[in-house]
Amino acid sequence: MKTVGIQIDGNKMTIGVIEKYDDGNMELSELSRRLELLNHLDNTEVRNFKDELYSALDIIGATRIAYVARNPKGQKSASPLSFKLEGILQLYPGLEVESFWPATTSAFYKKNNYKDLKKYKYQDKALRLATYLIEND
Repeated sequence: MKTVGIQIDGNKMTIGVIEKYDDGNMELSELSRRLELLNHLDNTEVRNFKDELYSALDIIGATRIAYVARNPKGQKSASPLSFKLEGILQLYPGLEVESFWPATTSAFYKKNNYKDLKKYKYQDKALRLATYLIEND
């Protein structure tokens, strides 16, 4: 079983893929990656980003996909560009895309051990969400 946790930050999208095997072991998939939209005003760039994202999600073949929700307003609000990326993600035709607030995963990890599977620090939130999805499937 593969699950995908996604963190959107500005013009970057981190895709964390966790694979859980029948014996209960979990590992970070080599299909985890980071995508970046360089110029959000160029229609060709936006379409290429969408195609690259959807292609990656098709190849992963996850059973569940979710992203870390962000505040739309207030002092710690997310960038408007990140919501453009969120919209592209939500329109993915292959599977229903869920959203979870960071507090949901934080509460889960206060009560449960977290096996840190990340290779890079930037993968942390995406992989924590993917692990949460697997453990709560």
